[in-house]
Amino acid sequence: MNHLQLPHWHAPEQVRDILLNLPDKKRNRALYELIWLFDFDYPQDAREYENQLATLRLLWHDPRFQSLENIKYWLEEVLNGNPQAWLILQPEIIPLLDVLHTETRSVYGDHGGMTQSTEILEPFITQMFAYNTPAAHDVIWGCLYWHKTLRQIRPDWDNWLKNMIQNKQTS
Repeated sequence: MNHLQLPHWHAPEQVRDILLNLPDKKRNRALYELIWLFDFDYPQDAREYENQLATLRLLWHDPRFQSLENIKYWLEEVLNGNPQAWLILQPEIIPLLDVLHTETRSVYGDHGGMTQSTEILEPFITQMFAYNTPAAHDVIWGCLYWHKTLRQIRPDWDNWLKNMIQNKQTS
């Protein structure tokens, strides 16, 4: 795949402007490349994590970008950059579930299942089951797939995951 010639950036608004100056069909690829083009030497001395978090928020609240698959890379960097990011972003991601790309939802669920305690995940998954949309199921899938203890505590959820896996294999 050809690399785009993209400038380094130092503020979230620059990422938005760079993306808006590209044709729609190149924006997703640009998202992937821009995550790695943060200008560390810019005199404002802003931390990479803070800029990535601010950019993620700007992107996933903008209807022009929120459904792009490669927002998942921004989410991964933010989640890996701060152990509390999964909880910090929870109130923001829930209302966006139905508009974010499946891969972005999966990254959030996978990260939660791999890093969060049973005490944190159980009420969240209960909330996602109450939400009961395919988007919420994407997040639940990731959380439960990686969290064996929670599946042992909640056999009904373990059965739900097994049924979902079986249904995907037969479809």
